[in-house]
Amino acid sequence: MTLAVQSVFSGLTSGVEFALVGMALVFCYRCSRVVNLAQGESYMASAMLNAKMVGWGLPALVAAPAGLALAIVGSGVLERFVLRPRLGGPISRIVILTAGVAIFVEGLAFWLLGPNDYTVPAMLGGLPLRIAGAVIEQQAVLAIGVSLALAIGLSLVLSRTLVGQALSALAERPTTAELVGINVGRLRLGSFAVAGLLGAIAAELIVPLNPITYSVGLTLTLSGYIAAAVGSMRHIGVTWVAGMAIGLAEAFFGTYVNALMAEPLVLGVLLVAVVAYLGREVRFGGAARA
Repeated sequence: MTLAVQSVFSGLTSGVEFALVGMALVFCYRCSRVVNLAQGESYMASAMLNAKMVGWGLPALVAAPAGLALAIVGSGVLERFVLRPRLGGPISRIVILTAGVAIFVEGLAFWLLGPNDYTVPAMLGGLPLRIAGAVIEQQAVLAIGVSLALAIGLSLVLSRTLVGQALSALAERPTTAELVGINVGRLRLGSFAVAGLLGAIAAELIVPLNPITYSVGLTLTLSGYIAAAVGSMRHIGVTWVAGMAIGLAEAFFGTYVNALMAEPLVLGVLLVAVVAYLGREVRFGGAARA
């Protein structure tokens, strides 16, 4: 029983990063129809800068906002100067371009920072909580709560505000959206900035518990994409649930089957299932609208 509860705690903690990155991918997709394979780099870059600044002796209250700012600005630069001039071209080429950006950023991080593990200070310290014989860090409880609050809040924004309606219009017919007065460029830029912020928040919440290296971005993006695809690249709430479910699946597989094979096997099976599901949607009536 204790082992199962501990697996639940570990899975929910890992699921936070999958859920938040998946939610970020939904924002990028809804405004551009592009699966941003560089999304995980906002997580990596934010955490790396935060960790280096703390290592230089700067207080966490300075380092954490700097990491958030880097992720927001980096995502904005990606949208404005890399993606926007090419959005009229084939989407497949743009997706490949985002993968190239991700590889470039990871190479730059390796060149600047090396292969070492990095972590950042926790927002909450103190003794871990004990429940049913298992333990969970206070930082993990904070991470789960913040991610749930963000999922609820962003779901309401997309479903009940003019911004959400504008994003839906932009995803459906960008030219028409511009004709009716929607500032398409600003909306896309803002959506990518929000996506960068979500990646950075995930880093601030999870990296104190799970140190990272320069190469974490693409793997994290893949997990987030599976969660977003389960949510049809449009439903924030479903994406959050899917992200947490992926974390739980990896935790239970690692606990009861094989820890080394947990991530590749779970992600492989889920990716095949998602591709098959999306292919079925295309064959029988077309992909879901954003």
